[in-house]
Amino acid sequence: MPAGRDGRAAALITGEAASRCIRPLVPSAASKPKYRSNPVVTGPFTAGSATANYLPIPQVATDKPLKSRRSERRIIHVDLDAFFASVEELLDPSLEGRPVIVCYHEGIVATASYAARKYGVVSQMPAELASQLCPAGIFLPVRKEAYLEYSERFMLLLKEHGTIMEQASIDEAFLDVTGAAGSLRKAQDIGRAIQQRVAREIGLPCSIGIASNKLVSKIACNFGKPNGFVVVLPGEAKSFLAPLPVDQLPGVGASTKSRLEPMAVHTIGELARMSRDRLLAEFGQRGIILHEHSQGIDDSPVRPTKLRLTAERRLR
Repeated sequence: MPAGRDGRAAALITGEAASRCIRPLVPSAASKPKYRSNPVVTGPFTAGSATANYLPIPQVATDKPLKSRRSERRIIHVDLDAFFASVEELLDPSLEGRPVIVCYHEGIVATASYAARKYGVVSQMPAELASQLCPAGIFLPVRKEAYLEYSERFMLLLKEHGTIMEQASIDEAFLDVTGAAGSLRKAQDIGRAIQQRVAREIGLPCSIGIASNKLVSKIACNFGKPNGFVVVLPGEAKSFLAPLPVDQLPGVGASTKSRLEPMAVHTIGELARMSRDRLLAEFGQRGIILHEHSQGIDDSPVRPTKLRLTAERRLR
């Protein structure tokens, strides 16, 4: 992960993503800030190992009083991991750890457990191709009512935290905790409480991303999956995004990616270095959005939504 302008890491990471970091993020002895309680694990890590690397939570990020600037918002993105497959494993414990592949009736993969994803199975893939990639896969049909039931329980639990909540899909939501969290530390506490309650009370794993806006919190959440917890510090969104593949930006699909490749744009950082005028010329008004997003800029508000209606609309 990249370092911030002052040498501080751009994100605090736990979960499976912690073991995927390219290099440890351990401050030098000379510049080592004070450790706070509950250090966040990052870098190469094996549970129970003495070689774990700990990144302290900087006081400047956790104790700074909240100001009424959009850059100081506290946005949490919560996403259930492999939701349909996780529900199936919860209802049938014998499936736990096995390559579960849930398919729509049209023969398209809805989601796959992480055991199945290791074989290259992904959402929206034809089931026939998934069976070729993963011959041992356990194929199950979508169970709409079961997923809606767990989705409602999940969303109601989030609502209990007294925040502004926007349901993004059947298994994910944004929370604006700016009013409830006067510091980043408090926002992290809310995120931890949610992650623990979802596991304990509903029995499902989820990942958490915390940042100053919806865009970066969602990307952070995806980066940490599964069962991850990623916090992008204020002012460090651009450096956090820079090394990530450009298609990690929402709205950058195969078509946009193929148009960017001849321009030598493969990462978000490379996109960020392109001029606004060049992107405007290439993509029209959408180019302006690409430019802003590559800089980690997103002023879109968290908009409250109606739960059941939203869930049903997003489940085919």
